[in-house]
Amino acid sequence: MGITHKLNRNLLGKLLLAAALFVFAQIARADAGPPSGSTFAPVDIIIKTDEDFSDYRFFLRSSGKTEEIKIESGNPTRISGSERMTSFVSYSELIAIPRNAAATAESESKEGLAKDIENGREVPGAITVFSPSFQRVVSKRQPSATQSEIYLLRRTGQNEIKAEFVEYGPDKSKDLSEGGFFSSRGASAWLGIIIGIMGLAIVLRFYLNHSAKVNL
Repeated sequence: MGITHKLNRNLLGKLLLAAALFVFAQIARADAGPPSGSTFAPVDIIIKTDEDFSDYRFFLRSSGKTEEIKIESGNPTRISGSERMTSFVSYSELIAIPRNAAATAESESKEGLAKDIENGREVPGAITVFSPSFQRVVSKRQPSATQSEIYLLRRTGQNEIKAEFVEYGPDKSKDLSEGGFFSSRGASAWLGIIIGIMGLAIVLRFYLNHSAKVNL
């Protein structure tokens, strides 16, 4: 009985390990990079405004770094996508900080305000304006000219700032058929993750039930 119990525990342990590895592999597959036959193309972000935002400083956190972005009324700000795109799915944030709060935080910082934001230090009054993407998924057969997206920056309430999408720039082609959550490949990857988690839960429950019966 002891040998059989030991074999059963070893088998269940291997099943749990295999299920966990499967789940991690599916997660890596979903987030590592573009699907087969496709690639990333750069997206420039253009920010326009007709309001005065001189009472704020703007910081862009993307690709593992944080930089200050100058935004002026009547003078569109273009942020290059080719300089910020990565070889994997990435996320960016445009953060607005009241100028007086920024000055206070900067005077207390040893590394500099941009570095503090990059490291996740909270600054009083900070507003996450929006999360732009500097890359898109295109077929390798499709010309990968830089596309631009135009956003309008405006105040939406007291201490609230939003960037609303207006239109695409000159290159309006956008091939997302091979990427994203709702694509056939993206959906299959996430379906694999869900199935893997369900399998892991079933094996774990069986293991716990078996252990409880043995201990009775």
